[in-house]
Amino acid sequence: KLVRVPGGMQVKRIGVADPNVPLDCPDMIAPNDTANSVILQTVDQFSTMGWADNTEYVFDLTHLANGDQTIVIRNAMTMAVVAMTTFNDTTYPSGQFGMYTKSQESACFAGFAVDCM
Repeated sequence: KLVRVPGGMQVKRIGVADPNVPLDCPDMIAPNDTANSVILQTVDQFSTMGWADNTEYVFDLTHLANGDQTIVIRNAMTMAVVAMTTFNDTTYPSGQFGMYTKSQESACFAGFAVDCM
């Protein structure tokens, strides 16, 4: 099944509620809701700006207990904001978060830090 996916970053809530409907690739990448996912922020709501090859970015996520979440992406060299979004989702009040890249060859995520306030 071919799924057309727009370039950019989207935010989805993913969870398998029914074991008879296993997690599938469209659950992670489709630009719409699926049986196991709900779109929280579309590519257009997040950023229509492209990512540069061989460029380091700083990713900040603020997740508050009331469900307010803000994601800010900065160019690591200039610290200029290249993408930012704020949304609310109260599904995981203690904050459960993961990343998936479908097209960034050799993408590396490192230096995770958690501040509990």
